[in-house]
Amino acid sequence: MLLIGQYDNRLVGLSLIIAIISSYMALTLSAIAQRSASKTAKQIHLTSGSLSLGIGIWSMHFIGMLAFSLCTEVNYDLFTTIASLLPSFIASLAALSILSHSTISLRHIGLGGLAVGAGIGAMHYTGMAAMVMAPELKYDLPMFLLSIVVAVALASLALWVSFGLRQHLHWRGYKLRAIASLVMGLAIAGMHYIGMASARFIGTPMADFDPVQESHYTLALIIGAVTIVISLMVVTINALGRYRSMLRQSEDISSELQAMFDTAVDGIIKMSATGIVQSYNRSAEQILGYKAEEVIGNNINMLMPEPHRSAHDGYLAHYLKTGERKIIGVGREVSARHKEGHEIHIRLSVAEMTQSGKTYFCGFITDISQQKKITRELKERENQLRTLIRNIPGASFRCLWDEQWSMLFISDRVKEITGYSAKEFLDKTINFIDLIDPDDNLTVSQALALAAEKQEAYVVEYRITHKNGAVRWVEEFGTPVLDEQGNVKWIDGILLDISSRKVM
Repeated sequence: MLLIGQYDNRLVGLSLIIAIISSYMALTLSAIAQRSASKTAKQIHLTSGSLSLGIGIWSMHFIGMLAFSLCTEVNYDLFTTIASLLPSFIASLAALSILSHSTISLRHIGLGGLAVGAGIGAMHYTGMAAMVMAPELKYDLPMFLLSIVVAVALASLALWVSFGLRQHLHWRGYKLRAIASLVMGLAIAGMHYIGMASARFIGTPMADFDPVQESHYTLALIIGAVTIVISLMVVTINALGRYRSMLRQSEDISSELQAMFDTAVDGIIKMSATGIVQSYNRSAEQILGYKAEEVIGNNINMLMPEPHRSAHDGYLAHYLKTGERKIIGVGREVSARHKEGHEIHIRLSVAEMTQSGKTYFCGFITDISQQKKITRELKERENQLRTLIRNIPGASFRCLWDEQWSMLFISDRVKEITGYSAKEFLDKTINFIDLIDPDDNLTVSQALALAAEKQEAYVVEYRITHKNGAVRWVEEFGTPVLDEQGNVKWIDGILLDISSRKVM
């Protein structure tokens, strides 16, 4: 005789809720594992998520069995019942491990769905095998196969929603996991109840059987509560572990940034939107003379000379009000006030940043006092050199060792000697070699060649043609300058007009 069972709808609903909650916990832990940098932490998250899903599948099955009344006494073999937990745990671990890769393809989702579906099926039918009862248990093959197909299909869909759909929708993770958990819960419950529909119980009902619905309901509530508590504990422990890991990473990053802050060559000063100094590094101490404790908590304008001292807070207020950049994001050379009272030259760049919704400014300062001093000294020396060159009785020059004697530099007094301006020689409007009398070319060339060969100075007299056509006698004092290979780079020299001496 075929026995027909009945379901307690309240327990059926409870079993579905347990399946959905456990699925959500497992998918959450899987997402955490996917973001974990540590292999150990990743494995802990995966194992915890697999345990949560495995227990959820097992609890859903057991509560579903308690919801089923067959009008006969049913007991469960303890060993087989406990062993039925293993397939769901192992399958869940395999599936979540597959889905823990940084990039997930449809192949990964398909393999994961197959593993979860197979695990649900193996757990269900192992749990059914644990039933100890008088009726004989058989299965309808089409319904049996349908239960497996439903489990695999819905599990794959759930994993696709959680891990694959995020590539197409810009939803937050918890929204996708909520939808995926609902689908996964339907996969677990759907497989169970289709599997139960495939079961055929053949036997004789007990005439005096008492279903004891209330004690089954209480037991189911206890199992459901324990399952939820275990899942919450697993998630909480993992969340705390994740928090501690992130805290350690944050502390490491903070230590690294602090080390960079302390050892930076440039002075770094962080201040609030009102100009109150929040932090002040060692380089700033060396540049400005103030210790950090003397500056932190005070207005930044204490480091500025007038008129910037009085106007600084107005600069910040104007920027915050209008967004117009006068000092923010602009590198400029300014003066700062040293602790000893004198002004120093610095290069200042100010950046804006936001922390916890508050606006801060960070100033980067470079001491350019020495650079300014060197620049000033170079200008003074340049002026001295220019004055010296102007007072030399002749024209100073530097020319290349080439066929045209291309001028790199020649003083303005060359115009007095040749009639041509220095600019005309530098622009190559005229080449000095073209002014030399053809009869003197050989003399000049030999003098320069001998000087280059012996690496010594030379003196040579020759005639040139003035711009006005007159012939002038010049005396050239020069020195070849050699490179590292001993080749002539250029010639430095002086030209003197000796025409009057030749006339005498």
